Amino acid sequence: MSRVALLQQLMCVSALLSTTPERQLQKLVVEYEKFQRERLPVCTHERGELVETSCTIMDLKNVGVGQFWKVRAGVRRRSAVHQD
Repeated sequence: MSRVALLQQLMCVSALLSTTPERQLQKLVVEYEKFQRERLPVCTHERGELVETSCTIMDLKNVGVGQFWKVRAGVRRRSAVHQD
C-alpha cells in the first residue's frame, strides 16, 4: 500500500477567519470526496499499486505568527476530520 503526499498552501487567511466552522467543514468534506473520487484513482494508476491514504503538508509560508494563532483551531479541526 502506498501513500500520496498532498501539498496545500494556506492562501487567504482572512477568508478562512471570516467563514463559519460549519462552512469550513462542508468545504472540507467536498474536497475529501473529490480526493477519493479523482485523485486516489489517478495516484493508484500512476503507482501501479493501491493508494488509499495520504499525508497532507500545509505550507504556512505567507502566514504571520499572529495570523497563525488565529487559524490554528481551524487547522486542528481539519486535521481531526482527515484522520477520522
